Amino acid sequence: MKKLWTILLAAALGLGAFAACGFETDTNDDLVWTRSSALCNECLERAPEPDSLAITIPENDKSYSYAKALGDLAEYYDFTVDISRGLNNWILGMLSTLDEILSYPPTDHDADTCIWGPFIPNGLSPVEVRFSMTKISDTEFEYVWDQRLKNTDNAFQAVWGGMIQPSTDTARRGIGNLFIDWTTAHDLDPTWDVTGRMDVEYDTYTDGRQIDIVFTDFQNERDLFPTNATYHYHNRLDNSGEFLFEYAADAYWDFLGGTPGQTELETITQKTLWHGDGEGVSVFSMRDGDVTGRNLYGDFTMDEIEGYECWNDVFERTYFRASVISTDGEKLTLDEEGVETDCGGFAL
Repeated sequence: MKKLWTILLAAALGLGAFAACGFETDTNDDLVWTRSSALCNECLERAPEPDSLAITIPENDKSYSYAKALGDLAEYYDFTVDISRGLNNWILGMLSTLDEILSYPPTDHDADTCIWGPFIPNGLSPVEVRFSMTKISDTEFEYVWDQRLKNTDNAFQAVWGGMIQPSTDTARRGIGNLFIDWTTAHDLDPTWDVTGRMDVEYDTYTDGRQIDIVFTDFQNERDLFPTNATYHYHNRLDNSGEFLFEYAADAYWDFLGGTPGQTELETITQKTLWHGDGEGVSVFSMRDGDVTGRNLYGDFTMDEIEGYECWNDVFERTYFRASVISTDGEKLTLDEEGVETDCGGFAL
C-alpha cells in the first residue's frame, strides 16, 4: 500500500508542536483507499495556495551588519523581514501540509465532504488525527485538522483549519480565514509547550494580497507572559505595500529604573511602508508599561518612545531619528542622522 506522510508541522511552526503521522501497512492492512471523487479533486483546486499567503517584504542578497551609520543595512527594515519570516513559518507550513494531504486519495467521502484518516499514530504520540474538507456551497469550502486521544471514542477536536471563498478568475485565490488552536492541541497532548491561538483573515485577489493575523494568549513554557499581537499586511499589484504589527512585551527597561522580569508590559508598534522598488520607511513606537509616566527630568514626563528609519532601494539606511515624547506632546530628539528629504517621499 502507498504510504502517506504529512509534513511535520513542528518544522512549520518552529515549535515542535506536531508529530508526523501517516499510514503504515503493518498497522493498517484492513484500510482500503476509496477512489478520489470529482468533489475531492475540486477541493484540491479550491484550497488556498501556500505562496498566496506568504508575507513577502522586498529583499536582496547583500550581506550587512546592523545599521550603525548611514549606508548600513536599515535595522528596522531587517527586523520587519525577520517578523515576516516567522509568520510565514506558521502559515505556509500549515498550508503545505494541506497540499500534501490533498495530493493523496481520500479515505472516504460523501456528497459534500472528503475525509483523510483517522490516522493511527505511531511511536509516542498520544493522539490520532483526521483531516476533512467540505463543500459548503459552490462559493465556499471549509477544511479542518482535528485530533482526539488514541484508542478512545472521544469526539474529535479541531486543532487547525479554515474557510475559503474561491476566486472565479484565478485558481487557488480567494477570500477566507484560517486558525491554529495550540491550546486545544496542548490539552490533548500535554507534552506540547505551546498554548494560545492564531486567527488569520485574507483576501488574495482584491488589489494584490491582504492578510490580517491575530495572536491571542500565545505562550510557550519559556515565556514569562502570554503574547497578544496583531499584524496587518498589504502587498499591492504594483509591489508597493505596508506591514503593521503591534504586540505587548516586557522590554526590561531597567536602564530607566525598572527591574528585569517585572510585570509591566510595553506596547510595541511598528509600521513599515515601501515602494515597488523596495525603498521604504519604518515608524517604531513603544509606550505604556515602564515607559509612559516615567519622569526623565524636570517637568518632562515620558509618554512614548519613537523611532523613524528610511532606506533606499538596496535597503541602506538614508535617514534615522530617535525621540521621546512627553505626556504634554513635547518631543525631544535623542539621535538623528541624515535628512528627512531622503525618505523617498514618505511623510514623517
